Amino acid sequence: VNLPYMNSKTQDPLIRPYMLLAEKIGSLIAQIYENNPQQIEINYRGDLAGIDKGLIRLGFMKGYLSSSSDHYISYVNAETFFHKLGIKLDESEEPDFQSYRSSLKVSVINQKGQRLTIAGLVFDHKYIRLSMVNQFHFEVEPTGRFLVVQNKDKPGVVGALGKTLSENNINIDSFELCRDKEGGEAMALVKIDQEIPSDVLHRIASLENVLSARVVCL
Repeated sequence: VNLPYMNSKTQDPLIRPYMLLAEKIGSLIAQIYENNPQQIEINYRGDLAGIDKGLIRLGFMKGYLSSSSDHYISYVNAETFFHKLGIKLDESEEPDFQSYRSSLKVSVINQKGQRLTIAGLVFDHKYIRLSMVNQFHFEVEPTGRFLVVQNKDKPGVVGALGKTLSENNINIDSFELCRDKEGGEAMALVKIDQEIPSDVLHRIASLENVLSARVVCL
């Protein structure tokens, strides 16, 4: 799998799982962010603040480029290709983070100041999970094919979505839903077994109260 060499400075048990999580977050950002980012911020929280972060940063670069570049991307060349993009990369630590023992948060910002933030964490040094997409909170294993739907928090959206998938023989593996507030906005991460044809995805995006719909592969 082309994993980089792990030396004595990179033997902390948090590094490898967070490197893989960072790669998933990078891939997800590249697939759902519609604008070229001007700046990327990586925030290392809790126990991550005290360890070597080079491989975690490299994992993010590899994931982002693998889903946004036509070049073959490996851990060996990811940093070189990433720097060619001209994106400002800032890193920060949050050692006093209390919600979990450790967490990784990545934000991308475009020239208009619009921001997308994705966070994740690792349980027991091996179970990686997505925990946040902007204001929406989840606990999702980032593996497989997902339909990402953002919608107004109105009755009937989930039913219409399920019906559309069923009518097109698309099976749901898991369905994670979060809203920011009652009557506000909601997001669903729907893990699916089959690919969604473009015309079906367009139908989903056109459902009443749906704001956006896209498919990502992690």
